[in-house]
Amino acid sequence: FIEKQCRKFIPDVLDLFVTPLITLTISVLAALFILQPVGGAISDAMGILVSNTIASDNTIVSVLSGAISGGLFLPLVMTGMHQALTPIHADLIANVGYTILLPALAAAGMAQVGATLAVIRKTKNERLKKTAKNGLIPGFLGIGEPLIYGVTLPLGKPFLGACLGAAVGGAVMALFKVGAVALGVSGLPLALLIADGKILVFLIGVLASYAAGYFFTSILGFEDPVE
Repeated sequence: FIEKQCRKFIPDVLDLFVTPLITLTISVLAALFILQPVGGAISDAMGILVSNTIASDNTIVSVLSGAISGGLFLPLVMTGMHQALTPIHADLIANVGYTILLPALAAAGMAQVGATLAVIRKTKNERLKKTAKNGLIPGFLGIGEPLIYGVTLPLGKPFLGACLGAAVGGAVMALFKVGAVALGVSGLPLALLIADGKILVFLIGVLASYAAGYFFTSILGFEDPVE
């Protein structure tokens, strides 16, 4: 928008140098002094709200918070706002001994694995199938970006299916108050950090996330790209 406005009054002879300079200067200042503080305030408020509700003694509030947290986590990863939750994890671990938030959020990556398995089963595009299979191992280990940007997000509906599956997984994790004693990757290896011997319950949440991601993606379908 700024670039287009500059081009209306900057002479062509100066456009190559002046337009980028003005555009970047205004944009960076706006990012630093307006957008970043607003984003930070939203992130902080979100983190405090989520940590208080998901750890609530009220089962309904806790489950709803787990579902919302899990369902919204993949969009947060895309914007980088998930980093704002790290201090919340650290605070919960310091004061309670574990973070109940991390397993609920980890359900997002697990549901995305389920969504990807549905894509592999349905697609006839060999290139897409190969990309999806290559992203599965990192996905199982809690590294979700290859599947987000290589499979689910470009296809659209599988990304939504993964978010809905994550809501189910997050609700299960919150229902059983599954917590992690330290920060770590959000896939299967997180089982090594689960508090109070609830590894089996954690694995039930993992399977629920896989199954829900697979189910919702199968139901929603997607437009198979032409080879």
